[in-house]
Amino acid sequence: DDDDDDEHYSDEEEEEEDEEALEEREAAAPEAPVDAETLDTPSNQEMSASCPICMEPFRNTASSGVRVARVLPCGHLVCTQCAGELLRNKMRTHLSRHPCVTCRQRVFWTGLPECKTV
Repeated sequence: DDDDDDEHYSDEEEEEEDEEALEEREAAAPEAPVDAETLDTPSNQEMSASCPICMEPFRNTASSGVRVARVLPCGHLVCTQCAGELLRNKMRTHLSRHPCVTCRQRVFWTGLPECKTV
C-alpha cells in the first residue's frame, strides 16, 4: 500500500513543496543592502578569495587592476571587471537589474561599493 501512496504523489503537491522551499530561501535572504564593513568575517573572507564569475583572485587595491571585489546588495562579491561586463550586457537589453550569480537574488549592478576586507 505504501507503493500506491507514492504513485499518487501529485504534481500539485510537488509544486507546493517547491514553493515552500522558495519562500524559505527568500525569507533567509537579506532585505537591506549589506555594508562592506560587515563582510570581514572569516567565512566570508575564505569564500570570497576569488570572483565567482571569472574565478580570478580578488585584488585589494584599485591600483592592482580590475579585480577589486565589489559588494552586491545581497552581500556576495564579484570583481569590478565582471560587474562592469554584466552591466554593459544588461544595459544593451535595457536591464540594470540582474540576479546575483551566487544566490540568484535580483540586484542592481550600478554603484557597487568596494570591499576593503578582501
